[in-house]
Amino acid sequence: MALMAFAAAWAALVDAADERDVDLVVVGAFVVMMVVYWSYGGALAALELYAPHVLERFAPKYQPTRPLRVQRTAYNPSMRALIQNVLINQCLVVVPGMWFMSRVCERAQPYVPWRIGVHVTRELPPLWDTLARMAVAAVLVEVFFFTSHYVLHIGPLYRLVHKRHHEFHAPTALAAVYAHPIEALFGNTFAVIGPAWLVGVHALPFLLGVAYGWASTCTGHAGLSLPWSRGKDFHDWHHEYNTGNYGTLQIMDALFGTDRRYREQKRAQRQATKTKAR
Repeated sequence: MALMAFAAAWAALVDAADERDVDLVVVGAFVVMMVVYWSYGGALAALELYAPHVLERFAPKYQPTRPLRVQRTAYNPSMRALIQNVLINQCLVVVPGMWFMSRVCERAQPYVPWRIGVHVTRELPPLWDTLARMAVAAVLVEVFFFTSHYVLHIGPLYRLVHKRHHEFHAPTALAAVYAHPIEALFGNTFAVIGPAWLVGVHALPFLLGVAYGWASTCTGHAGLSLPWSRGKDFHDWHHEYNTGNYGTLQIMDALFGTDRRYREQKRAQRQATKTKAR
């Protein structure tokens, strides 16, 4: 019953969009991004600012000597600078980037042997088709994001572009898209959202994936030992030491050994804990 109601609601939404794929996909992704990012990420940041004692009980901060502050600190920009930068990137970089990818896919489709672009239909595709495309997209996100992130740590690109993101030495959930506009476009939009267009994901799983993706990046930047955090302190370590741990799924880092220092440090910490317990 619930599934039928959900399918009917989706069909009604598609009818209301009048088959304007770009409008439904881009506007829908924008709405999902804003709701998830500012509600979930904002809640975590608010807890850090105004109820740190609550977090200490179930999600202690990885860098406890660097608490989040409203004003600028030696290790983080101010919350005002964060909010301004993120809103500019979300509205003036991410949204135009998605619109651009939609238009490019429309014009390139006749020359590509498989279906590309995030497409809208009233009928949902078979489950196996959705899972296969989403799996390929996830792998491409790992490859593209790792590559772009690694390149952004090279000399001039780091100083001119990526250094903005690393102004947060102790990241917080809302800092996930605190970045130079060039990084927001290539590293956060094309590299992370683009694979869905490349593999031709249906609009509904795409929007669900967008919700998960924004929640996941907020979690990864939260700097908190959240119970549902898959990577734990993987990305927080990257911000603290400004090296290694460039990917999202940790696959590319394992393949290229860019997580070596992180793994060695964790092994040393576990060994020290065992020795102390004896």
